[in-house]
Amino acid sequence: MTRIRFVMCALIYCISNTNGRSDKYEAILENMNNCLNPNPPYNKKPIIVATFNIRKQKNKVILSGRYMVLEEVPFLNFSLTSYNVGNFGKEDVELVIENVSCQSWMGKTFLTMGNFRYYKKDCRVRRGTYDVNNIDLNTVLHSVPNYNLRGRILSKMTLVYNGSTVLCHELRMTVK
Repeated sequence: MTRIRFVMCALIYCISNTNGRSDKYEAILENMNNCLNPNPPYNKKPIIVATFNIRKQKNKVILSGRYMVLEEVPFLNFSLTSYNVGNFGKEDVELVIENVSCQSWMGKTFLTMGNFRYYKKDCRVRRGTYDVNNIDLNTVLHSVPNYNLRGRILSKMTLVYNGSTVLCHELRMTVK
């Protein structure tokens, strides 16, 4: 795997922290969907359309997908939220990162690693199609120093533009 795509990079940053837990674990990707009811609501006219496919390949769970950016959109208000989902569906917030732009280290990393073309001066992501291919979440997470979450994890990634959500994903996995 030579490139880690935007979604996986966002997820990694969202669910890692500095506790330094080093024991062995396995991360199993269960699902990745577009959010049903984001806050704020989706833009009436889609600006970014995303589709995903999860498949088992030998002993791995692989994520692939495609982003279609239908009009240029500024990458100025991206947020990441990670939850630990307990018994009976209770979601405990683990980490919230807001107002990420292409000017920040995180934003630059997401856009570059995701192979998104964007204007560095004003952070506008260019129109086009961007593919996410053959991402093994377990392998990716093992390359993250200080990864320490365990259990059922929900990560939400949202991009807001002009008061509307233009991109929102929910990724669910189990880490044991």
